Amino acid sequence: MLPSEAARLPLYDFVESAGSASWRPVTIAQVCQVTGLSELQAIDLLKQLQEDRFIDLRVRPGGIPQPYDKFVWGDADFFRSFDIKITALGRDDQVRLQRERNYSKDPVVFISCGLYRPKEIELGEQPVSLVDDLLRPARGYLARNQTTFEGVSENIFGALNRCSGFVAVMHQRGLIFDPEGEQEVRASVWIEQEIAIAAFLVYTLKKKIPVALYMESGIKLEGLREKILLNTTLEFSDSSEVLTHFRSLLEQRKFVID
Repeated sequence: MLPSEAARLPLYDFVESAGSASWRPVTIAQVCQVTGLSELQAIDLLKQLQEDRFIDLRVRPGGIPQPYDKFVWGDADFFRSFDIKITALGRDDQVRLQRERNYSKDPVVFISCGLYRPKEIELGEQPVSLVDDLLRPARGYLARNQTTFEGVSENIFGALNRCSGFVAVMHQRGLIFDPEGEQEVRASVWIEQEIAIAAFLVYTLKKKIPVALYMESGIKLEGLREKILLNTTLEFSDSSEVLTHFRSLLEQRKFVID
């Protein structure tokens, strides 16, 4: 479990102890105590959970409850006491984190895939299911877009650092021009960066992990992908080719975790 996730779970459990559908009166000091965070970190955590709609917040100046959008962070009323309630999305997150805690020692296969279009999201989730079904006790981790530095550093970088396998699926992301003015098709910058990190783990830190790379037809090979011979590389024009090939790797034990 990643550091930001480890702080969320005890907070959820603390709030839930008041009742699954109840508001829980708390103070910043209590949040710090149950999460192990500093005051500023606790405030950032609450802000992020509220923005993600995992919790609802309110204050009670003069005994009258007011929702989050009626006050600003740092108000004296907020720091004395405020209320938290876990939303339906928050309960889903809590269940996921509890499952992660129970299986935190299992090896992770990092799935790097475009998530811009619905079909790409569906394609990214299917290798996760294949890993969960055919490569137990390993679990698939789908790298989703992060909008904060903390999200990138703790979630994506953290998962890459502890991964026991790496799968990248690269889709076309538009045209660029080389120095000679020729058009080339580029791939996702996010996935290019994740491949570079995986290459660093394998070739510099000598981490032994299986790697599979799938590239949509027409993408220009450049950068590290030109220089590095990955374990398995397949060019595809239809998403079904990716799933068929990756399944065969797992079934034939050609993608094996040490």
